[in-house]
Amino acid sequence: MYQHYIECQTCGRYSEFYCNACHQRMCGNCRDEHLKNPDNTKHEVCNYKERKLKLSSIPCKLHPSQLLALCCKKCQQAICALCTIKEHEGHGFLDLEEVYTKHHQMRLDQIRRIRDDIIPQCRVRLKETMDARNETKEYVELTKSIMKVQAFKMKELVDAVLTENEQNLQKFESSAVKKLENQETALNIYFTQMQTLLECHNESISCANPVEFLSKMKEMVDIDPIPEISKINQLVFTDGKLNKDEIRKQFGALSIIK
Repeated sequence: MYQHYIECQTCGRYSEFYCNACHQRMCGNCRDEHLKNPDNTKHEVCNYKERKLKLSSIPCKLHPSQLLALCCKKCQQAICALCTIKEHEGHGFLDLEEVYTKHHQMRLDQIRRIRDDIIPQCRVRLKETMDARNETKEYVELTKSIMKVQAFKMKELVDAVLTENEQNLQKFESSAVKKLENQETALNIYFTQMQTLLECHNESISCANPVEFLSKMKEMVDIDPIPEISKINQLVFTDGKLNKDEIRKQFGALSIIK
């Protein structure tokens, strides 16, 4: 499978490391040289996939001369250094890049879960429900045919019993199909919600502004589980021996298959 080639910003070779302090891509050799420099001994160099996301330089709205560099633990808000001794004094603070990177990864993980797990499972369950609905309708039609053959043998004596059983069967069909249609509707609604949520999440991670991104993180909602589908207990028609005196009993009866 084709993979994007990430170049070292120093020598142009394949880059597998990243300096979080300098925000530079590095190959193995350049990483070693970089860390040999006494000025860089405290620099955090990590695997490129585990790098901190570089934030754009955004001035603080309250202190325009200062850049946003921290996140208030209490308010979950991007702040500058002056905010820590004024508006947010004593709240506790985190590195803004680390918070942004963490929540960005959480959003990516949720997108992958929705795209690769939830939506495929939802498609499977939706198909199972649709198939069950069609099978139920076919089974009902087959049962009707069996009952009509039995009724023909009994001629005039079976007319009243036939009507009664057809009515019961019709009630079963209406109830069963309605239940399956409700399940199908619920799954369709959930499927649409997940697609919409996926689009919203995809849109949110494209936001380079940490203030807007963290604001949207407050709006994150828990993902409800995929609606369950319940099995429809089918009816079975049991043949009975024809007897003029016990026509109702011998015509047969509908019963639920559990």
